[in-house]
Amino acid sequence: MKQILSLSIVLLGSLLACTTTTSDTQEPEEGTENIETFACYAYTQKQDTVSFRISIIGTLVVGDLEYRLSEKDRNEGLFQGTLSGDTLLGDYTFRSEGVLSVRQVAYLKKGKELLEGYGEVEEKAGKTVFKNRSTLRFGEGITLQEVDCE
Repeated sequence: MKQILSLSIVLLGSLLACTTTTSDTQEPEEGTENIETFACYAYTQKQDTVSFRISIIGTLVVGDLEYRLSEKDRNEGLFQGTLSGDTLLGDYTFRSEGVLSVRQVAYLKKGKELLEGYGEVEEKAGKTVFKNRSTLRFGEGITLQEVDCE
């Protein structure tokens, strides 16, 4: 899990390093530089657990996400996405039963909680995506609580 987070941070750093600026790009205002922050979230109910450890730089978010739901296959992988206002949206690339999959996930941040988003999905270009993000429903299922990072 720590290896995935380290890889995530390296990938995020690479993405930021590859960004080029042009003369049309405005310099950030003083005091608005992108500061990296970390947060950890967890969900535990009966035999179900979900853990989510994220690194945020500006609006870019990467992290490790793991689902251990009873009577379902365990899956763990990498989240890469963006934070827009209070909504976290991105791709979750994970391995389950030896198969690599990508699905879009969404969370709504409310205080120290992340509410998982649910909605109708479809398959596009090899990944599962929400058909219409504006119709996502939050708070109907898994709610992650902010926890201390270990």
